[in-house]
Amino acid sequence: MAKKAATKGKAAKGKKGAKPKRAARKLTQGALPTMEQVRNVKLDTFCESIGRIRDKVNALKSDEKEDMSEALAEMQRTGTTQHTHHGVTLIRMTGSDTLVVRRAKEGGESAATVDAEDGVE
Repeated sequence: MAKKAATKGKAAKGKKGAKPKRAARKLTQGALPTMEQVRNVKLDTFCESIGRIRDKVNALKSDEKEDMSEALAEMQRTGTTQHTHHGVTLIRMTGSDTLVVRRAKEGGESAATVDAEDGVE
């Protein structure tokens, strides 16, 4: 029987596309002494996880906007209207001093723009 258990473990490791299981997280904020029955610990954990993810996304968005405005300034300095590298295409719209960023994705494209003056989408 030990061999069957060992082969099951090996087969599970070899699956392609299988999602890794999340490690159980302990809540950072516990329930009040009389409120343990009211709280849903799983939902509390998801709320905290989503909050951490949103914080990371917001930090990355500000980094992206900063890089986009610096790229626009460099394109204006060198007179470049379009540049492509690593699946990302930067297009400078000359009339409005706007940078359009396109990233080729499977099944579609997404685009973001930034104004030269304030660096805001």
